[in-house]
Amino acid sequence: MSHSAPSIRVRAFLPMAPYLAKHDVSAIEFCARLGISPNVFRNADGWLPRAQCFHMANEVAALLGDPFAGAHVGRLTELHDLGPWGQSLLAAESVAEACVLAVANVSSIHQGSDIRFVVEGGTARIIFRFVDRFEFDPRQFILGSLAVLRKVPLLAGEPAAIRVRLTASRTHGSTALEECFGPKIETGCDYDAIEFDRDLLDLTLKPPLGIGHRTSQSHWPRR
Repeated sequence: MSHSAPSIRVRAFLPMAPYLAKHDVSAIEFCARLGISPNVFRNADGWLPRAQCFHMANEVAALLGDPFAGAHVGRLTELHDLGPWGQSLLAAESVAEACVLAVANVSSIHQGSDIRFVVEGGTARIIFRFVDRFEFDPRQFILGSLAVLRKVPLLAGEPAAIRVRLTASRTHGSTALEECFGPKIETGCDYDAIEFDRDLLDLTLKPPLGIGHRTSQSHWPRR
C-alpha cells in the first residue's frame, strides 16, 4: 500500500537499536524515554510517520551527545536489510543500474523523499532531500540516508572516487564524519549528495559477503 503522507519504513530505523546498544542504552529504555512501545519496531514492513522518525533520531543524538548519530546509524544499515529497495540494488549489474533503481524505487522505503540521479561531465551524483514542511529537524535522517546511499557506488570497490556533499556547515568534531563518509567531505553545499567519478557507473557491483545472514530486527525486544 502506498502512503501519500510523509512516512518511512520501520526497517529503515531498525539499526538504531544496535547503535544504542553500543552505547549501553537498551531499546526498551529509549522507547520508555519517548513514551512509545518497542512493539512498533517488530513489523519491519510497517510505516512510521516521518515526523516521528525525525523526532526519534534527534532524541538519539541528544541522549548520546552525538551530533552525527544519524550518520553512524546509516553506516550500520546494510542494503540487504532494507527490503526490496536494497535487494534490488544489490541485484543490479552495474553502479549505473543501481543508481537508477535507487531513484525509481525510493517510494518503497521512504514516502516524502526526493532522490535524483544526475550525470554531468565526469561526475555522477545521487542528490537527496526531504520534501514538504518539517515539524522536526531532519538533519540526522539526512546524514543517515546519505550514509546508506554512499554504499551504492561503494559496491564498485573504489572508495577514493566517492565524495559527500553536505548542506550543513562544518562544526566542531565534524572530522568524526569521516568514519561514515570517508575523508572527502564538503560542507556548506547547495544540496546534500553522494558524488563520484563517472567512470564508476559501468563497473560491476561487488556485494559484500554474508548477505542475508543478519538483520537488525532482532535487536528490538518485545514488550
